[in-house]
Amino acid sequence: EELRPFEEPSPDFTDNYRIEAILRETNYPREQILDSLTSRKYDDIMAFYLLLGLR
Repeated sequence: EELRPFEEPSPDFTDNYRIEAILRETNYPREQILDSLTSRKYDDIMAFYLLLGLR
């Protein structure tokens, strides 16, 4: 079997639990949160989302 290079899996930014937690803890509207995640802006919203995944 031929070896293939490693491909990073696409991140999943659809975890409703984490999105709801951001909504509860911040004043960001859902549209802004979803835009940040789908655009991969790596801003404070994305940081919050990623940190919630480390729990």
